[in-house]
Amino acid sequence: MKKLGSISKKYACVSCGYWVVKGVLACGNCLHEFTSDDCDKMMVEYQLNKKEGFSDLVIIMLGVVLLIGLILMVTK
Repeated sequence: MKKLGSISKKYACVSCGYWVVKGVLACGNCLHEFTSDDCDKMMVEYQLNKKEGFSDLVIIMLGVVLLIGLILMVTK
């Protein structure tokens, strides 16, 4: 299944991985009709991707802070 960005409010179809927005009853790509089990799976996958996206953001922020620190040390 595809990864979602942490900012995205979309969910991946359990059948084909196509992005769907919350509240739709069927996938616009493969026309798979979502059951309550499918919705639960999509919500769990979204939450996992959201947590992974947050950790990626923290790593990027640390990299930026280190880069700024190096630039400030070199310019002194």
